[in-house]
Amino acid sequence: MVSGGNFVGWVGVVSVVSMSETIVIGEQAYYNCVKVVTEISGTGYNYRDLVEATPEENGFVTGTREIWFAEGVGIVKVVYSHGNGSTTTIDLVSHDVAAGSNLQNYMPLMDGNTWTYEWTNVNGGYDGISLEETWSVGVQLPVPQQ
Repeated sequence: MVSGGNFVGWVGVVSVVSMSETIVIGEQAYYNCVKVVTEISGTGYNYRDLVEATPEENGFVTGTREIWFAEGVGIVKVVYSHGNGSTTTIDLVSHDVAAGSNLQNYMPLMDGNTWTYEWTNVNGGYDGISLEETWSVGVQLPVPQQ
């Protein structure tokens, strides 16, 4: 796993590959999802120490990331097939998108909107472990000027 956030150098090529995917998570189906695929390659390095990333770090970061966006909801699923053979899956568990949000938007960002996701990783040393994470949108207040 990549230790810390000081790495740069990998290259991602992003493509929108579909506008009509159906994703089913549990009993919930999301229709006409946009599928975005990112192919990540190259070799990273730690920009603070100018040390090249280890093969383990490169294996974790490189690979293929697929993201599905549902209209009026946002990100509903992520599948990251890492270069080291492990797979991280992130599924939407619940969401609360305010009625005033632009529901034609595939990432409706409005103050108070929240999304809760469950993360799992297979064949990456984290088998059987899952993590739940909640994202929320808040208003950034202006910095007082002196």
